[in-house]
Amino acid sequence: ARNAQKLGQASFDKAMAAQEKGDTEGAKRLFKETHYNLGNALKAAPDAPSSLEMDARCMINLGMYADAIQTTGRLLKVKPSSLDGFLLRGQAYLFEGEQDVAMQHFKEGYKSDPDHKELKKAYKDLKGYTKEESVGRDLANKNNYPAALQAIEKALHFMHGEDLAAMPEMDVITIKLRELLCKCYAKLKRAEEALACARRVQQHDKESIEAFKRSCEAYMQQEKWDAAVQSCENAVRRAGNEHEARELYDKAKRMKFKSEQKDYYGVLGVAKDATDKQIK
Repeated sequence: ARNAQKLGQASFDKAMAAQEKGDTEGAKRLFKETHYNLGNALKAAPDAPSSLEMDARCMINLGMYADAIQTTGRLLKVKPSSLDGFLLRGQAYLFEGEQDVAMQHFKEGYKSDPDHKELKKAYKDLKGYTKEESVGRDLANKNNYPAALQAIEKALHFMHGEDLAAMPEMDVITIKLRELLCKCYAKLKRAEEALACARRVQQHDKESIEAFKRSCEAYMQQEKWDAAVQSCENAVRRAGNEHEARELYDKAKRMKFKSEQKDYYGVLGVAKDATDKQIK
């Protein structure tokens, strides 16, 4: 068990170093190697807290959130005071979309030791995210899109830091809020940002109706009628008879048809309110 754990620790340290350098693929390979070595260690010593904790960290980095929940459950059973157990179990629940359960674990660990840096940050970040998310949704429902956009961006900062383009893996948690972000950009006629937002949503949810609808709106603002119609078709195909998707689709088709008609006023070089005399 000790030998397997030593091998696991060595590959884990290398994985963390690769991750810090931005070598995602290398880090993933090394986390898998660590998980394999720790599996051997845990066969011989199934209740070793250090092995369980390290393995849970690997699982979270490998996207094995359900397994991480199970492993941290064992860790907290063996060592009920494990602050890292509360942290990692909370993170695993967060990635599974269970924000309330995650908050319970962060809160319990934070209360035990307010000086634990990772727990303190996780607790405060999730608390801030939840508050701003609620404010953003409420403002968007009232069609106050400029204020909603500010609240949504504040919420995302708690998960992503100042660079909202960073940490794309966190989009698993924030995907629904990002859909609302796309809507705000589209309603504020910020077409390029709406399209970039929709593309990011679709990296995690290729079937997102919201992403297709906001892409449609943005393409219409750019007068890219073919792309607008195609996006709306995709939205309608997935949304069925949803009113907004159907309305956008009908509008995109009308605008495309209109754009294909010859502008005789333009041919003659006169304004559309020209008199008969001017036209003659």
